[in-house]
Amino acid sequence: MADLSFFRSPIPRPMTDRFEPVFSPEVSGSTNSVGETIDDGRGRIFPCEQCGADLEFSIGQQSLQCPFCGCVKELAPSAEEIRENDYHAVLERLQKQREQGVDELLTAKGVNEVRCESCGANVVFQGNLTSSSCPYCASPLQRDKVHDASSQ
Repeated sequence: MADLSFFRSPIPRPMTDRFEPVFSPEVSGSTNSVGETIDDGRGRIFPCEQCGADLEFSIGQQSLQCPFCGCVKELAPSAEEIRENDYHAVLERLQKQREQGVDELLTAKGVNEVRCESCGANVVFQGNLTSSSCPYCASPLQRDKVHDASSQ
């Protein structure tokens, strides 16, 4: 029987790949990206001042804490007073704004509504905007009949 151990051994990587750094020099251990937005504004990164890892928010301590070295960064309290909004008043205000917005959209020119075929949401296109992505499911959307002479 033939020796098949040759096929089980891992293939060695080329020599040029072995000495490249795992992390880029700008990212590892740098605090230059403090507060930098990532993923289109859905979050911010705050690197640890001691080890460079991403700090995580600790709910119990109301501070940023490093999960690796334990460094704690206290958060300064806001100067603004926190006030509670009346739930029913906010709902009424939002309903009025929505009704006004619908009336304005119906009378506005150059406004088109496209239905997302993936999730069923209605997305409003204003002006010359011809394509976008659904804000709910991120599917690509495109207006139909963009090049009709009557609509331009």
